[in-house]
Amino acid sequence: MYLPSMQLTTLLRVSQIFGLPTLVHSAGNVVTDWSIQSKDITPVLGRGYSVATGNLHSICYDVDMNTGITEPSFDYSYTMTEVNNSTDFSEAVNSKTRTSSRWIKSEVETEARTDSSTTQSQSIVGVMAVDKYYISSDESKGDLSPDAISILEQAHFIQFFLACGPSYIRSIRRTSEFVFRFKYTSTTGRDKGVDNYLYQAGSSSVDTSETSDSATSDVNLEIHFRGFGISLKYSKSFQAKTFEDFKKSSDEAFKSMLNPSVGIVSSIEVVPWMGHVGFQAIAQLDAQVGTLAPAMRKFNLVTNSEHVARLDNIMRHRLMTFNRLISCIGALNSLPRDANSRRLNKRYTDCIPGETECPGLTTAMTVQQLRTALLGVSTTGSTTTYLMERLSDYMQSYVTNYMGPCLQEMAEEENGIAGGKMQSQHWSEMSGCLAVSCVFSGTRWNAGACIALSETDSKEWIVEEYCLPTLQPV
Repeated sequence: MYLPSMQLTTLLRVSQIFGLPTLVHSAGNVVTDWSIQSKDITPVLGRGYSVATGNLHSICYDVDMNTGITEPSFDYSYTMTEVNNSTDFSEAVNSKTRTSSRWIKSEVETEARTDSSTTQSQSIVGVMAVDKYYISSDESKGDLSPDAISILEQAHFIQFFLACGPSYIRSIRRTSEFVFRFKYTSTTGRDKGVDNYLYQAGSSSVDTSETSDSATSDVNLEIHFRGFGISLKYSKSFQAKTFEDFKKSSDEAFKSMLNPSVGIVSSIEVVPWMGHVGFQAIAQLDAQVGTLAPAMRKFNLVTNSEHVARLDNIMRHRLMTFNRLISCIGALNSLPRDANSRRLNKRYTDCIPGETECPGLTTAMTVQQLRTALLGVSTTGSTTTYLMERLSDYMQSYVTNYMGPCLQEMAEEENGIAGGKMQSQHWSEMSGCLAVSCVFSGTRWNAGACIALSETDSKEWIVEEYCLPTLQPV
């Protein structure tokens, strides 16, 4: 099935014309989606970023965290509340904190399941949170890295955007939280004397040197706490066996939370390189070339650099799927033959650990089913091919017929400027980039355009779900 190239071209042009002109200057784009908040990636001031793909690139702008950032601001909150069960939790805690709420909820719900008919767990939960923002690079005190400057001085714009991304991270907003829970069990409900003492202990208004206060001497008290987005580099201790230990730990946590370079990322501000004065000076973008004004040169570089990043992302993703496919088949073939009927674990499932009747387990593919799907044997006439062969051919055809010609045309000289074509035309107007259907994943080149992969060849999700394979318990 062919994708409507003309219609898609129009939509892409409209989205870029209305969505990106403000980015040509120094204005930034704030990114708050879940991908930037993942703990598997490392956003850093000066690191490259692509709005089109959501991928991070190399650090091409040197930022000194001591002298090269603006003065950060902090919002601090400290709350304590009584929690009896999951209902109290959702009403009292969940609305006040996001990062630590899952841990608190898990703690309380676990206790609710294990409480007996005669005793119940009672808790005082406290959350100390710091929101850190205005942590931005001061561009007057930073420079592009020497290697990045060298690439730009040679007018190798495509190589620069592949390495450094179309944009860079100018500012980062972070959050840090320290959450604690004082827990005791009771047969008569809440003990007001104990609660009052714990509130005072949590607010450090009690003499914590008293190790056997009458308010808590007759109860089995436990202290649980956890830090989110804090640094342990300068902390001496995060263990608490007494209230004195707890006070020291909370003080250490608070000091750590004030570090602007530490914390869970909640959002980033990204700015196209074309908005950076150092980039403009090196790339000489402040001059009019022929009838092309500097603003249009910058705008075309913004849109074309994102297209370069998009093509690079498509190719890297296809190559990664191809390599995982081969590794997965090798892992399946290494399993004993009597394991062919065994079901495999799925990477994404809602099943509770230990549950045996969950559909996510009982409907999972067997070893033989996965092997057959990934081998993808297809016979056309007298020719038989495997999926890995076809995917390899598709990648080569994509590079030869679309990606290569498109990038080659962008790099052409125009108006006496190396790489001038990338500054004078939008990518959708270049003859080598006209097949707009090729900017989407799950497609392959076919007679002048890209078409969707057949069901036999579209195994990306299966590879993501099962590879590398692990057997379900017998």
